[in-house]
Amino acid sequence: MPPDYKAFLRITNGCRLFNDIEHGGEIELYSLEQILELNEHYDELDGCYDIAYIYQDNIVINSKLYSENQKNYLLWKDHTEQFTEAEPLQMNFELWLDRFVMSQGEKFWWWFIHTAENYYRLS
Repeated sequence: MPPDYKAFLRITNGCRLFNDIEHGGEIELYSLEQILELNEHYDELDGCYDIAYIYQDNIVINSKLYSENQKNYLLWKDHTEQFTEAEPLQMNFELWLDRFVMSQGEKFWWWFIHTAENYYRLS
């Protein structure tokens, strides 16, 4: 596990963020126990495991990338997709968490699909 993610688990051991009092929420950063349970079929060939669930998306650590000393080891995928279909986020956990908090729980990793040409069509 990357050190920034280990430090997060030592402090919080997972958490729920930005839950709405009336409507609840679907933002959960998993505890170590949940990670082990949800990833019981972890495949070392893939090297990936889910660490969070954010409104139908999973945040994934690619431990293969991390073990190869690559700084950008975080991925995202739809909750129904396989790890092989996961998209690179081009960041580590610390940077992702910082941006996630600054965006107040928004899926900032989707923002790149909004351009001046398609913004009004997609909204």
